[in-house]
Amino acid sequence: MSTIMELQNDPQMQAVLADPEVMRAVQNFNLQALSSNPKIKALMKNAKIRRINNAVK
Repeated sequence: MSTIMELQNDPQMQAVLADPEVMRAVQNFNLQALSSNPKIKALMKNAKIRRINNAVK
């Protein structure tokens, strides 16, 4: 849980959340747009995100 809370201060996560294109894709459940977005691709390589992903699996 603390790792998830740390993400709110992560500059990479903040950049993704501030991107109108990404947020539009999230609101529209446009998984194709999200999966092809360079910021999302880079975020998925983020060590914190990978730790969370592995913990959930």
